[in-house]
This record gives sequence, C-alpha cells and structure tokens, in this order.
Amino acid sequence: MKRLALACAKVVGLMVTLVLIVSPVVGGELSDEQLAQIEKVITRIKDQGHYPGVSVLIDKGGVSIYSAAFGETDMENSLAASVDSAYPIGSITKSFTALAALQLVANGQLDLEAPVNQYLHHFTGSAKEVRIWQLLNHTSGIPNYTSIPIVKDRLKRQKLSREQMVGFFADLPLQFEPGTRFSYTNSGFYLLGLIIEEVSGLSYYQYLQENVWNPLGMTRTYSGDDEQLIPGRVRGYEYGSEGFSNASPWHYLVPFSAGSIISTVADLARYRHRVFTSDVVGKKVLDLVVKQVPMKNGSPNPYTLGALIKSDFHGYQKYSHSGEIYGFFSDHAYYPDEDLTIAILTNHKGAAPTPVAMERKIARIVIGLPELVAKDVQLPTDELSQYAGNYYLEPLQFGPPVYGFVVTDGKLGISFGGVDAGGPVLPLRAQGNDQFVSVLDDEWLFTFVREGGEISGFESVARDATFFATRMQ
Repeated sequence: MKRLALACAKVVGLMVTLVLIVSPVVGGELSDEQLAQIEKVITRIKDQGHYPGVSVLIDKGGVSIYSAAFGETDMENSLAASVDSAYPIGSITKSFTALAALQLVANGQLDLEAPVNQYLHHFTGSAKEVRIWQLLNHTSGIPNYTSIPIVKDRLKRQKLSREQMVGFFADLPLQFEPGTRFSYTNSGFYLLGLIIEEVSGLSYYQYLQENVWNPLGMTRTYSGDDEQLIPGRVRGYEYGSEGFSNASPWHYLVPFSAGSIISTVADLARYRHRVFTSDVVGKKVLDLVVKQVPMKNGSPNPYTLGALIKSDFHGYQKYSHSGEIYGFFSDHAYYPDEDLTIAILTNHKGAAPTPVAMERKIARIVIGLPELVAKDVQLPTDELSQYAGNYYLEPLQFGPPVYGFVVTDGKLGISFGGVDAGGPVLPLRAQGNDQFVSVLDDEWLFTFVREGGEISGFESVARDATFFATRMQ
C-alpha cells in the first residue's frame, strides 16, 4: 500500500467553576498573544471534553515558561486544581518501566535478547520465549489483560496480587509471532516490572525511587498505592448523560508497572527533559531509550525501547506518550530540536478532544506553527460510499485490528471492529482530498489511499503515531 507523507494531520448535578492559576513567565519566552492563545486552547478543550480539572506545564531548556491549572480536582469538596496537584499518569508509567529496564541493560544486568523465563524462572506461560526488547516495544504478541472481556470487570474495586494479575494472561496463546506486529499490551509491561524486581533485588517502586526519581530530582512522584498519603491527590471522574460521577477505584497492583504511577506536571516535565539532557541518565541509556527496532519484515515501529512514540511534527522531531486509567487522561511530549517539554494532566478518562490534541495545539503556538483549522466539506452520499467497508490495520494495531467505515446521515463514520460490529459509530468531518478528521478531535486524522483510482487503504494519525490499514475484500 502506498504510504503518504502527511502534512498535518453547565453540567448536570454539580456546577463547575473555572479556576485559573498561572505562574509568571520566566525569561519572556512567550508573548502575551501566545499566552492568550494557549489559555484559549486549554479552556476550549477542557469544556468540550468535560474535564473537571486540568494542569499544564511548558518547559523550555529546563525552565518553566508556563504553568497553569484550571477547574477542580475534587468536585465534592470544591478543591481547585493547581500545578502541584498529583494525578495518576496511567500508561506514561511505561516510560519509567522502560527506563529502569534499560538502565539494567546498560549495567550488564539485563539482556535485551534474553527470553522472559531467563529472569522469571517459574513463568511457564506462552510468552516465556518472548525477548525482552519485544516486551518493550509491544511486539510480543501477549494478549492485553485490560482488553480481555472476562477480566476487565474483575480489575475494578479489587485488591489483586502480582501473581493473580499474571494469571489472567499467562496461559493465553500469543496473538501473533513475536516481532512481526505491533499490538499495544499492558501485559508485557507488567512482566517487565516483575523482571526489574527479580534482576535488581528491589521492589519495582523502590528501584524507581533510588535510581530514577531521586537522581532526577523528582519529589512529587508516587507508586499509586491508595494506602499512601499523597498531598494534593486528585480524584478521577466519568461523564455521561447524567453528568459527572466518581470513577471506579482500583488497586495499584492492577496496573503496576504498566500504569500505576502518580505525579505532578512539574515532576513529569522535569523527568522527561532530564532523561534527554541530564548526565544522570547518560548517552548509553539515552541511545537505548530512543532506539527503534523494525518488524521482522522491515516495517518501521514508531514505538521506541524507551516506551515513547517517535514522530515527525511538522518537520520537528518529537517523542511523546499519553496515559489513560480509570478517571484520568494524561499526555507529555519532548521536542529535542526546541528543547521543549509539555506535560498535561487531567481527571477524566476517555474524553475527546484528548490531552494529546491539547498538547499538539499548544506545541504549534509555542513553536510558532500555523494553527490547525479543520473544515466541514459536504460530500454527496455516493462519493462517501467509496470509502465504506472494512479495513485491516497491519503491522501496527491501535485498538481493534479492523476499522469499519459506514455512511450514516450524510456523513462517513467509524465502526470499531468492523461495519457489522454493532457498536456506536463515530462521525468524521470531511476535509477534502480523501482526508477526514474525527468530529470529536480534529487531531485524529484519516487519509485514504488510492491505487488505480480505487480506495485501497488508509493512514491514520492517532496519539502521534501513524497507522496503516488495507481495505478488506
């Protein structure tokens, strides 16, 4: 399939009061116009996505040039968000796990080419021969335990052990030959946490405290243990037809090394910047953090060994990762060309536009790039119908492997899992030239590809990665 170079790609129940706390700009890095534009982006996405609270920090060269907090972190007690609020960061935790593993690799304690059971001797599951690097870049083929229907409901409101969690996926067959595809899986990073404990002789969290958080000067980052007293701990929320409700609680060993960590925007930005610039990490480890390993067939994998998505952002190199967990949605990114770091934390999961969209729009303002302006091109039904059908994502999969496109009410829409999946259909906005964006998030771009004049597949820019799909017959 031809691959294109993309150029861009009053609430019910409780009344929320918008609270804004902005710190002084250091060094005059941002103009008044930029500050106003940034605030406009944050408040618009906060309102559209129904985020009770949002905390944002922008770092340039190791110095905070903007930090702000909007809304509330505890709606029941009307507690205002601040830049010191501590949010669960979800899957951004994976970058900490990867960094810890790569430190052990650099120290000669862990071998990237070794199989899982070389370190977890009692692990006899189907993934026992999976290589360590395949855990790091989601090419292991291990089923994702948070996507297993009979498991999902058991993860909420229960105290589960490491052994119980591994038991959910250990005996399941691999989804594909390791190294041949990318399929995001929390299970692989759970195993990495156990391997770090086995190799280091420390608990996962103790290892991070001694080898990552303390050396990098992170004083407001925590394991996520709900028994620990955490100053400024944020509460998570869901939003539905009846308004806001409290998100389901979870035990910290459910996400463990795949997503349990709690942090602040200042600590998160400090972490991301210092991994790339501090001698504490060093070149040997950093080279591993940014290393990409292609699939067996040579297809590129945008996911680095350091659990970051490497992408091109309008000509600027970018490393990023987002995180979702019950009631929380986060994103952070680093632009080495600009030595620019952006960290965003919110307390509503699964919302749109996402913190990823917010980060991308803020980055354009800071770097000085043109604003992304989505259009609403009206296309006749017969023209929209040429895009309809099922498409298979390969070799990178984001969510279900099949995306279905259907025409309803004069718009093209996505049916995740296929046209006959029976789930809700997400409408798209036509941009012309075979391009569409999500009606909820204009940073989620789809570009259909033609061969011989016929639609043969599409490219999708989502979460800073580009996914490819081929039309199914």
